Amino acid sequence: MTTAAKPASTSRAAWRRLAFGLLIALAGTAQAQPQSEPGVPGDPPARVARVANVVGTAWVYDEEAHEWVQLLRNQTVAQGDHVRTDDASRLVLRIGPTSVYVDSRAEFGLPRLDEGAISVELTRGDLGVRLRAGVDVGDLRVITQQGQAVPERDGLYRVAQLDRGALLRTQRGRLRFESYRDSGPSWVEAGEQLEVWWAAGGQRAERQPLANDGFGAFVYDQSRQEGDLESTGFAQGYVSPEMTGAEDLDRYGAWDQSPDYGPVWVPAVVAVDWAPYRYGHWVWTRLWGWTWVDDAPWGFAPFHYGRWVEWHGRWCWAPGTYVRHPVYAPALVAWGGGPSVGVSVSVGLSFDRGRPPPRTGWVPLAPRQAFVPSYRHSDVYVERVNVGAAPANRGGNNPRAGMGQPMMGPQPAANNPNFARPQQPQQQQQQQQRDDRWNAGRDPRRDDAAFGGRPQQQPQPQQQQPMPARQDPRPDPQRQQEQLQRQQQEQQRQDEWAARRQEQIQQQQQQEQQAQRQQQAEREAWRDRPQAQPAQPPQFQSQAQPARQQPQAQPQQQPQQAQQNRGSQQQRDDDRRHDDRKKENDR
Repeated sequence: MTTAAKPASTSRAAWRRLAFGLLIALAGTAQAQPQSEPGVPGDPPARVARVANVVGTAWVYDEEAHEWVQLLRNQTVAQGDHVRTDDASRLVLRIGPTSVYVDSRAEFGLPRLDEGAISVELTRGDLGVRLRAGVDVGDLRVITQQGQAVPERDGLYRVAQLDRGALLRTQRGRLRFESYRDSGPSWVEAGEQLEVWWAAGGQRAERQPLANDGFGAFVYDQSRQEGDLESTGFAQGYVSPEMTGAEDLDRYGAWDQSPDYGPVWVPAVVAVDWAPYRYGHWVWTRLWGWTWVDDAPWGFAPFHYGRWVEWHGRWCWAPGTYVRHPVYAPALVAWGGGPSVGVSVSVGLSFDRGRPPPRTGWVPLAPRQAFVPSYRHSDVYVERVNVGAAPANRGGNNPRAGMGQPMMGPQPAANNPNFARPQQPQQQQQQQQRDDRWNAGRDPRRDDAAFGGRPQQQPQPQQQQPMPARQDPRPDPQRQQEQLQRQQQEQQRQDEWAARRQEQIQQQQQQEQQAQRQQQAEREAWRDRPQAQPAQPPQFQSQAQPARQQPQAQPQQQPQQAQQNRGSQQQRDDDRRHDDRKKENDR
C-alpha cells in the first residue's frame, strides 16, 4: 500500500507544478495584453466626446460660472454637459467611432456618457447619429419628449424634436422608438420616416417615405467623408476604435515601428519649432480641471492618450500597448512651478481655492512614466489611465511612487526651455503666497487665454535663476486674434472645398442632362424621318425646257440628310410652278 501511495503523492505534486506554471503563463499573457478594468464610482468618466468640427457658433454651459461658453474644435464634451447651436450653425461630435451631427438652433444634453451607455437628451432641433459596424449599438439612445429612439444596428439615423412631436428618420439601418405612453415599440426601416405626437385620443403616428432636406444632405456628406460603415482604418491595428480622435491619424500622418516604443505615429506637417502641447491653449473643465485643447486638426487622441517621444530627431506619438477601452486624460504632461514641486516634476495641484491658474511650465510625459491626476480619483483609476503606457502600481499603497524618478524614455525637460525648473523651498513659499493673492481677487472664467500659446520660457539651467514672475492672466488679444485667423482660414478652406465639390456635381449633372437631351432629339429625328415616295411626272412640259426628273428618295436616310432632301425637293417644286404660271401668261 505504501508503494501505491507514492505515485499518487508524486502525481499531486506534478499537478501543483503544472497549475503554477499555467498561472505564470496566464499572468504573462495578461501583462502582454493589458485591459482596462471597470471603473470605480466617483471617478471621472473614461469616455468623452470630441468637437470634431464647428460651422458657425456652438456653446456649452458652464455650471460653475453659470454662463454659456463658446465651443472650439478639439474641445472635450463630457457627461453632464449641455450644448446648443446658433442660427446657421452646425456641430459634429465624435465619441470613439460614433459620430453625432447637430443642426442649427438645436439644444441637447448628455445625461450619460461613459463606458456603459451614451444618452443624448434632445430638447429641440435636429441631430443625426452615425454608428459604425462592430460597435455595441445597444448602449446609445436619443431621448425626446415623446419617447426614446434606439438604433438596432449600424447605420445612419436622424431624430428631431418638433413643437408637436418627434420625427424619426432612417437613411440606413433600423431604428426602434419606445414611446412613453405604453403603446408598444415602433420601428423605422431604411428609407422611412415616422412622426409621433400626442393628441386628445392618445398617441398618433404618421409614416412616410424618407424626404430629403439640407441637413440630411449635410449628414450624408459628412458620413461619406468619414468612410464606409464597415471600414475600420489602418490605425485601428495599433489603437482601439474606442479611442476618441483616432480617426484622424491616418489622414494627417504615418505609422512607423520603433524598437523601443513599438508602433509610433508621426505627423505629416508641423511647424519648424513644433513640440507637443505648445500650439494650443488650456480650458477649464468641470470634471478634470485644466484641459489641453490643441490647434492641430488631428490634435485630440495624441494629447489625451499614449505618450510623446523623440525618436530619430523628430517627435513621435507612441500609443503603447493595445487597450480595448482606453481611458481619457485631460493632458498627459508634467507640471513645473507652483506648490508641491517634486524632484523633477510637480503633480500635486490643489483645487480647494477654486480654479487655480495653469502652471508656468509643462512637459510631455515620457513612455512608462505614470500620469497621476490632480483631480479626485481612485487607485484603480490611476492604473486604468496608465494601462498600456506606464507600468501598473499594484505592489504599494502609494500610487505616486516613482513620479520623482528620472524618466525612462527621452527626457525633454533637460533641453526644453519651456519646462519650469524646480524651485527652492523659499521660492516655493513665495510663489504660493503670490498664487493665494492672485486667486483671491480673480474673476472666475472658463478659459484663461494668457496660457493659450506656447509655455512661458524659463532661464537656462546653468544660470540658476529663480522662476520668472507670473504673467498677466488676462487674455492676450494678439493670441486670440491669431487663433481666430487660423479658425477662419480653416473654415474658408472647408467652404472652398465644399463649393468646388458642389460645382463639380452641378457640372456633371448638366453634362448628363445635355447628353440625355441630345439622345432624345436623335431618337425623335429618326422617328420622324421621311419615307421613300415614287417620282411624279412633270406637267406643261415644253420642248425648249426638258422635264425635271424627280429624284428617288433614298431609303434609310440619316435624319440630317433627309431634312436637306426635303428642302431641295420643295425648292424644285416652287421653281416648276413658277415656270408653269409664266407659260400660261405668255399664251
